[in-house]
Amino acid sequence: MPNFLYTYSFKDIVGVFTNTVLPPFPLGGEAGLDKIEVEMSRDRVNLKVAADAGMMMSYMAGANGTMLVTCQETSPLDAYLVNYVDIIYSQADKANLLNFAAGQWLISDIINARSHRAVGAIPLKIPNRPYEGEGQNVTWTFICAQITNEALLP
Repeated sequence: MPNFLYTYSFKDIVGVFTNTVLPPFPLGGEAGLDKIEVEMSRDRVNLKVAADAGMMMSYMAGANGTMLVTCQETSPLDAYLVNYVDIIYSQADKANLLNFAAGQWLISDIINARSHRAVGAIPLKIPNRPYEGEGQNVTWTFICAQITNEALLP
């Protein structure tokens, strides 16, 4: 009899953010991470319908996208990303773009054997900061030159 019960746990998600100015930041443990969302920016297929109902299907190249990384505002991950942005934006302000879009994310779901790799990842800005009676999450928005969906090898 087939098993139709599948499980998911955020604890099975592992990953790392690498770049050229700071040591890699592994995701897991007590990093304060709440959510990672991968958004592809481009539809890969387009369908045109002519007036006489003729159809033309087109493949659209491009694998750019956005990664939304939500974490606690007091977390080690947020502190790391603030430091990272301070360094790369400071370098860019001095016309040094060598490290500007050199960030990479690798997010893996080890149970479901799939991962996303995002290269050319750069934060759009430091996220909005809530100042209120209770601690909150912040969301970092990274634009990425290329995002690939990869199967993990057994």
